[in-house]
Amino acid sequence: MKKLKFLSKNNIELHAQVVLMPGLNDGKYLDKTIADLYSFHPHLRSLSIVPVGLTKHRENLPKLQSVNSDYAQKVIDNFDCFNVTYPSEFSHKFIFLSDEFYILSNNDVPNIEEYGGLDLIENGVGQVRSFLNNFNREKEFFPKSFKSRRLFSIATGTLAYDTMNKHVIPELNKIENLEVKLFKITNHFYGSSVSVAGLLTAKDIISQVREENIGEALWCSHRILNDEGTITLDDWTLDQMSRELEVPVRVSNDSILEIFERDIDG
Repeated sequence: MKKLKFLSKNNIELHAQVVLMPGLNDGKYLDKTIADLYSFHPHLRSLSIVPVGLTKHRENLPKLQSVNSDYAQKVIDNFDCFNVTYPSEFSHKFIFLSDEFYILSNNDVPNIEEYGGLDLIENGVGQVRSFLNNFNREKEFFPKSFKSRRLFSIATGTLAYDTMNKHVIPELNKIENLEVKLFKITNHFYGSSVSVAGLLTAKDIISQVREENIGEALWCSHRILNDEGTITLDDWTLDQMSRELEVPVRVSNDSILEIFERDIDG
């Protein structure tokens, strides 16, 4: 609190995040956390709530519960109440929930207007809605057909798989002479409960698609690479992955149109 007070006094713009751990920092503790942080509003512009992510590497560590579907729904049910109690001085809400809560509870993600300027998109707040809106704009520019049969594949994490399979793949497979396969990659490196595409490793991707008919290329989110766009979390380059799978492995920046603009095979 002393540090937040110092930053606020010096007119530093702040965004806070709560990593919600069921049975540990929720309930009355979450209520106090929100109230304490709100005391610094408007210098503290927003508070994001994200579910705890647990890896399999937890020997001799405290036992923590992960967020399941029922718990995620309860958080969403209380969400509007929180924002009524703690109104924002800006055009966006003070409290945001990360996309995982909506996906885990099988709710639609909010409209893009509710996310303000998408300042928190790299924290997974509004990322899904931004992707879907961008996809719906881009699909008007997709090719209508190909002269010959084409096939490429997309690999993603378990969290985004259902969204991609519901909204993206059916639209792509409407294109004449094109087939697009979607692969759900389980994260064995960190543990299956780690579900985001950005924490997938090259070895997990390779091992789970190696025996499949990938087609002309395998596409992944740019988030599998480091900030420099050079290597994965397990130190593989895209060229190394391509040689291992014997097809080009590419990344796109949350854009399906980019795949077509690069002519699928790069």
